[in-house]
Amino acid sequence: MAPTPPEPLLLDSHKYILSWEHYYIISDYDDLQCPVNNCIFTHDKNLYNGDYSQFDAILFYERSLTLPVEYLPINRTSSQLYVFATIESSYNYPACELYFDNFFNWTMTYRLNSDIGWPYFVVRNLTGHILAPSVNVKWPNHKDIPISPNVIEKLANKTRAAGWLVSHCRAESMRDEYLTRLQEHLYHFSLQIDVFGACSNIRCRYSSCEEMFTRDYYFYMAFENSFDEDYVTEKVLHGYDNYAVPIVYGGANYTSSAIKSPSRKRLAKPHQVEAIRLHRNR
Repeated sequence: MAPTPPEPLLLDSHKYILSWEHYYIISDYDDLQCPVNNCIFTHDKNLYNGDYSQFDAILFYERSLTLPVEYLPINRTSSQLYVFATIESSYNYPACELYFDNFFNWTMTYRLNSDIGWPYFVVRNLTGHILAPSVNVKWPNHKDIPISPNVIEKLANKTRAAGWLVSHCRAESMRDEYLTRLQEHLYHFSLQIDVFGACSNIRCRYSSCEEMFTRDYYFYMAFENSFDEDYVTEKVLHGYDNYAVPIVYGGANYTSSAIKSPSRKRLAKPHQVEAIRLHRNR
């Protein structure tokens, strides 16, 4: 049985938002526990008997960019918002068709200048307030953050330099080539980056490798598949979640998204690489 259409928008206090496609990441908006309670989110294009202009807003995800024009709505009102929503990089889903010029009113993406932010993750302080991602992040002083004995013990028991779990080979960012050159330099210090996943002879899913990364590795290679402004994915979290320092490679300013690290000059002191090698061989 088809749902009963709501009253015309001018007489209804609710905001009706149509998702033009059923997005696989967002299956149920009720689970998001949004503090705004006057919005009705739906995938039902027939809610207004096929009159899309009655919706307050329509969300178009990146896959909508590949649809033929005839599969997109034709009639719209001046008060209606068309929102482009994506967490994919612009390299993978570029909006280059002339048809989309002046098509969208708002954006909802990982970009820090989006009308609505949609990051892969947020960083909260100890009181629960969101610090990042943000254009101007005020990171707390590292000295003011206590380190638990449990973390110290995990770090002390690690034995290997760096690991990387990757499934997308020959990415646009040329991270495979970068890794090869990095391996050549590390070889002179008797170090290597262990690679797992579809791009390696050692197959491993993240869920089954997680314990190994936590137990063994000091560093985790958080290499993005494409360079894009503000594009920081869950790969960074694979390092933090496993008590490993993420080594990032991408097009974002990572200070705006992840914990601020010491200066590169301090991290790059020659004796530090040698110290890691000696520690591993104890």
